[in-house]
Amino acid sequence: MIREKFREHLSLITYILMIALVLMFLVFAIQWYLIQQTLGYAIELIKAELIQQSPSGVEASEIQQTFLNVQDAVKSIPWSVISGKISLSKAKTAADYARKSNSDGIWTSQEVNTLLKMTNATVGIKRGVGSK
Repeated sequence: MIREKFREHLSLITYILMIALVLMFLVFAIQWYLIQQTLGYAIELIKAELIQQSPSGVEASEIQQTFLNVQDAVKSIPWSVISGKISLSKAKTAADYARKSNSDGIWTSQEVNTLLKMTNATVGIKRGVGSK
């Protein structure tokens, strides 16, 4: 009798855990999609602003290529973070540099080129801006 009750409870618990697992997977998939979409939107905004505000001496194609590299890395989140393709500490450093460099509202070509190098390093691109 006790074994029968235990088996009933065990099957009920197993059923509840299976439903919880499926729900957790769905939430994970939704979060993954939302993170990718949000980051993609932010990348597009930053790219457009940087192209618009870039001074002479900075090629728009270099800015576009840098942000294409970032978009490619973002598409494979979370695996790119886990594998080390995206360095979150380098991303934070690049963001801090961008905030400090643009505190006066004016970008110099040196600041933009340095930011592009830092952004490329964030996603594991070793070549510098301007090198082929």
